[in-house]
Amino acid sequence: MKNYLGISQLIITQLDTILGKEVVLAPLPPLGDMLEAEQAMTHQPAPAVHVFFKGHKPGQRRVEKRHIEQEWYVVIVVKNVTDLSRASEAEEEAGQLLTQVLNALDGWRPIVNESPDEPFFSPLEWIDALPTYWHLGFMHLPLIFRNQFVYHIELEFPSD
Repeated sequence: MKNYLGISQLIITQLDTILGKEVVLAPLPPLGDMLEAEQAMTHQPAPAVHVFFKGHKPGQRRVEKRHIEQEWYVVIVVKNVTDLSRASEAEEEAGQLLTQVLNALDGWRPIVNESPDEPFFSPLEWIDALPTYWHLGFMHLPLIFRNQFVYHIELEFPSD
């Protein structure tokens, strides 16, 4: 495997295919870092969908293979308004974007060159959503997706 976290780019490509160029798609630092970086938050593009690694769990190992489970944040961002009379517009935009993201990713199976060096990914599964939060004029809807794959371990044996 060339990139253990390579599925992030496959997710972004899938979203780009479905959402088009009106929505900014990009990896992003973890939510804790985002919330601390207020200056960056006030200048972030919206609408946007950010994809970043949440964590992983190694599963059972069998000789040269190990089952891996990964989780990914997919955070939908829309420009919220400080004027409450326009809040329903932000919710409408967020709801449409959320529907598109779920249709694009939940059950979608990333496909790569299926050689022995490349992983076979399970379909993505929407497993959780964190509470929606509003910060500095933006509405954030964090989703969590899970994928599984078999990691091929490259064994090296000492030479005689």
